[in-house]
Formats: sequence, structure tokens, C-alpha cells
Amino acid sequence: MSEAELLALIQGVQQLVPQEWCLSCRGCCRFADTRGAQAPVFSPIEVRWALQAGARPDWFQPSTEPPSYDVGLASSGCGYRCPAFAPATNRCQMYAVRPLDCRMYPFVLTRDLSRQRLLLAVDTKCPYIQQLGPAEALRDYGWYLGRLLESQSGQALLADNPALGGRPRDEFWTIHPLNDPVPPPLRPSPTGFHPLGARLAAFEAALERAGRPLSAYHCAAWLPWQDLVRLWWGSVGTHPCVVAEQAGGYFLPLPPLGSRLTSDVVAQAFALLHDLNGGAAVSRIENVPSTMIAIFHEWGYESRLVEQEYLYNRLTLARRYESGARQTFRTSLAARMYHPTDAEQCLRLYTLWALRRQAAVSDLQARAMLRDGFYVHRRWLEGASALGIRGFVVEAAGEIQGYTLGVDLSAEVFVIIAEVTNVEFQGVASRLTWELCRVVDQPWINGMGDAGLETLARAKAADCPQRVLPVYAVTPRLPGPAVRSGSKSRAGERGGC
Repeated sequence: MSEAELLALIQGVQQLVPQEWCLSCRGCCRFADTRGAQAPVFSPIEVRWALQAGARPDWFQPSTEPPSYDVGLASSGCGYRCPAFAPATNRCQMYAVRPLDCRMYPFVLTRDLSRQRLLLAVDTKCPYIQQLGPAEALRDYGWYLGRLLESQSGQALLADNPALGGRPRDEFWTIHPLNDPVPPPLRPSPTGFHPLGARLAAFEAALERAGRPLSAYHCAAWLPWQDLVRLWWGSVGTHPCVVAEQAGGYFLPLPPLGSRLTSDVVAQAFALLHDLNGGAAVSRIENVPSTMIAIFHEWGYESRLVEQEYLYNRLTLARRYESGARQTFRTSLAARMYHPTDAEQCLRLYTLWALRRQAAVSDLQARAMLRDGFYVHRRWLEGASALGIRGFVVEAAGEIQGYTLGVDLSAEVFVIIAEVTNVEFQGVASRLTWELCRVVDQPWINGMGDAGLETLARAKAADCPQRVLPVYAVTPRLPGPAVRSGSKSRAGERGGC
């Protein structure tokens, strides 16, 4: 990639914030301390351009993430400022050659807490963003910037300036993930295990034998997480097993999948996890159904209620939404089956939906779920045919305003794995649910779990589930009094309106 091409890309970046806002702002280019967590970072080529335009060499210093360069901040009365900033005029002295980091602000590059994934986000401290809010203009600019940064020239710039991906901050709204041109090194596979994607037939056969008691007992529940969780297939003792790794921690996302689980197999599984985790207390078995909890307690393990799944009678659910769905026939809303060619429009809708949800919630777990959801929804939408996913979209005003997706868990249960709607159009959710209930054959609909979030649990309970299925995680027992929660499972399974 030539220097001229890189320069053309950087100078061609369109700025979201109008110039009059920037000239009247008293926030940018000023910092409370010398750390300047959001001070601009430069690639070597951007430093060279700045020097040619009259910047002083002592303005720049090597970053802790070479080959990037940091800016040495200058004292400015009660705080610090970028050395290129002139407080008297509120202008930048090298504005024409300012780096990409400055040009795209208030959009920023950041990483998640594990430092494993590169994300495009927006800084809500910017007054213009506060005035604009989570609007379509913000979504559209994010998509423009994302495409630019994932172009060949954009990837070359990111590779030359790794410090652009700074620390996450609570005030950031995530737009969507970006391809990382220099991804962090991956950990090796556990001995004797192979990537799950290469063993799908064996995995599906084992899930079928397990009876699929929860929504996680399906390929579509795991393969789309490959951007976030690494998954391997192998065996522990006589039982086939999946091992997962996320942010350096290993766990079993499902119990060992043999015909009859034994205490020896579980002990071997935890011994494997203990070795992989170097003794760290993160070893666990997830997605354990309530029917298995008593035997785990008998073997001396702890259980923790993680979330609950909601099981609805399909015909009852259809009748519940029929009235609202039929009202949409008299509006501009039109429903049709989802097709993979709809993927990009659906992802644009997800971005807008996630922005609005981030603006409405302060819970960090909920925000992390919205961020991770982009990865998973992308895999669901783009790989729908291979994963056996089907669903509906609702269109209005020339765009998709809602979509729902699901899979056949068994002959008895269909799982709704995703539903995203634009709340500006009334009746979208009712229409999607009603249309789906009309075409599936199974008598039961699993609405998946509530992730332990009270607001989500209330919303799912409002649809009057026939049963509520507890989902547990199992861990080795720690010294001290035993903590059991089997009684919660029996109470939870009585649920219904």
C-alpha cells in the first residue's frame, strides 16, 4: 500500500460533527492529567506527515504498543492539552494533517476487557452525540467508518497503529466489531481435542442422544460464538465432550454427552479444566438442566442458577399475538420469510437497536451482551441455511424493521434464538411472533433464557410460559457450608400464567 494511498484514505475521512460544534466545544484536545487516556495516537507515517507540516519532534514519543506514537501533553493552567492545540483560537495547528484518531472522533477504536477483540465505538461525552442521541445518523456513520477501516488501506493503517485500540470506557457505546489485522495469538488446542467445526456430525449425534433438554443442545447455539469463544471436540474418559475457552479461561459449555454420566467422568473433566486453567477458580460445567442437579450434589459439586428458559404452548402464543398481528395488515408493515440476502439490512437494524438499548441501560453485563450480540447475530444471519435457521422479517419504509430467527430443537420444541425490532413501528414484534407460530410444526416454543437479567425475565414471563426451565452451572465444592439450589429448580418448573 503506497504512502499516497494511505494519505488519501486518511484525508478523505468525512467528519461526523459539524465544524461549528467543534470550534465552540471546550472538551476535545484537553485532558485532566498527563496520562491523557484519550489523547491521540499516531502511526509512524502520520508522525512523518505532521513533522513535514511543522510539528516539533519533541511532541511525539514511542508508545508502549510499537510502532505507534503517543503525544506528549503540554501543561495548560488547570490541566493539560495536546501540544498542537491553540487554546486562544480553539483550533489545531496541524489540522490539515491531523491523524485518523482525531478525524474519526467522537468515534473511537477500543477493545473489550480481555483485549482480544477490536471494536468501533462512540464517545458519549461529546456534546454533539448527546444532542444527536442513538439515531440512524449515528448508525449510518458507524457503518461508513467500519467499511473504510476494513478496506485494504484501512487494515494497513490499523496494523501500523495498534495503540488505536484503547481501553474500554463506561461512556462508550459500541457500534460493531472490526476485523483485527493483527489479532492476539490464540492458545493451542487441548491435547486430544479438535476444533468443533470439524466434528459437527459427531456433535449433533451426541446432542440427539442427550435428548436436547435445553436450547443450548443444538449446533446453532454454539457455532455462531466462534468469534468470541473457541470450541473443541474430544472425549473425557468414555464420554464425548466440548471444551471452550474465552478470555483465557477454559470450561465445559455442556455436560459430558455420554449415555450415562458417572462421577469418574465428571472428576476427570474437572481435572482437565484444572490443568488448563492453571488452578484458577474458573473451571465449571455450564448448561446443566435441573434433572441432573441432584446427582451433581450427591457427587459433591456446587450448583448455581444462571438463568431460566421459557417454554410456551405454540397455539396459545399464536392466539396471544393474533390480534396485534392482524392490526398490522392495515398498515404499511409487510412480513415475509427471512432470506440470507437480508443479512446486511438486518445487521444494520441490529446496530440501531443495540445503540438504543445501550443508551437506555447502565448495566455493564447487559451492554456486554449487546456488544457480543453483533458477532452472534452476524453468524446466524449469514449462515442461516447451514445452521438450519429460519424466520421472518417485517419491512416498512423500504427497510427491514424487525426480524426473528429460530431452529428446530426437536420434534417437540422450536427455539426462537433472536428477535430484533424497531420500536418506532408499532406491531412489529406481534407480527413476527404470530407469523412464526403459524409456520412451525412443533407444539412448543422455547423463548430461550433471560441471562439472569430481571427486565428480560419480566418480559418473557409476561407472555405466560407454560414451564420455566432453570439452567445451572456446576463447580467444584469450595470449603465451607454447601450451597445447593435444587429446590429452586422444582419451583421454577411449575411456572405459568
